[in-house]
Amino acid sequence: MPRAVQIREYGSPSKALDVTDVAKPEPGQGEVLVKMKLRPVNPSDIYSIMGIYPGYKPRSLPATPGLEGMGVVESVGGGATRFKPGQRVVPLLLAQAQNTGNGSWQEYLAVKEADVVAIPDNVSDENAAQLVINPLTVIGLLNKLQTPKGQYIAQSAAGSTLGKMLIQVAHHHGIKTINLVRRAAAVDELKALGADVVIVTENKEAKDIAEEIKKAAGGYVHGAVDAVSGKAALALSYAVRNRGTIYNYGTMESPEASVSALDALFRGIIFTGYWVTSDFLEASKERQTEWIKETFDLMGQGIMVPQHGQRFKLDDVHAAVKKSNEVGRDGKVLLES
Repeated sequence: MPRAVQIREYGSPSKALDVTDVAKPEPGQGEVLVKMKLRPVNPSDIYSIMGIYPGYKPRSLPATPGLEGMGVVESVGGGATRFKPGQRVVPLLLAQAQNTGNGSWQEYLAVKEADVVAIPDNVSDENAAQLVINPLTVIGLLNKLQTPKGQYIAQSAAGSTLGKMLIQVAHHHGIKTINLVRRAAAVDELKALGADVVIVTENKEAKDIAEEIKKAAGGYVHGAVDAVSGKAALALSYAVRNRGTIYNYGTMESPEASVSALDALFRGIIFTGYWVTSDFLEASKERQTEWIKETFDLMGQGIMVPQHGQRFKLDDVHAAVKKSNEVGRDGKVLLES
């Protein structure tokens, strides 16, 4: 029988997760049955398992986590005409997983045909599996920032999978980046990806980090993105231009962010959240299609390259989650079947 990872009760993944046999689903009217091959382990998945992620609120447990992945069409239901068996696809699960808990961490998944996209031939399985959470966020953040060519933006967590892709895409568009990292070991790698400036933040105060940012940029930066909160958010609030915006998309260091009230009051700086789930689901179908096409095009050209690391079988999900939490690991952990 097919295997699926299930959340029995919310909490620590080591206690909350079970891998079990499940019935193979049948595609309903207008649905596609996808045999899933690869899916990443994202922080949003860990938060889902813990029961604290707003984008994953199934009505009941057990439920299967996983907000993205890729697979191959096995069969189609009545009225489904866009896909054929054997075709590589990405199921768009942001809405489905949020409401039903029917996520990607299982071998088979029945999805509405309208929520499935074909993978271009020049995009690998590993890259396509990571289409949604990080790459779409990169495109969304850069679209929000609207940075003129040749100007600087700053980002925290630059050594993360998303941070590296933001460097690549910004560089492609002629946008300069100032990148904050905790470890000096990350500097050379980020420079090779196209980073203009890399600042190591370890043992530095927020104001000192901000001064380094402004010195490198020759003044305030156009805007910033933050995935850390805490001290990094405060440093960025000192460093963005008057009426500039910091978009926060994560809380790696702390669920609480500090920003300079004086800079907000007198310079009009803005600190606001960015969540790709709401941005994508609120977009028109036409905009969603354009967004996905732009992302696949960048992947296919080798401009945006999601880094992938060690692979684990579904039955080894506990080891996969543990690996995903390691600091300095190489690339995104993938679950395969």
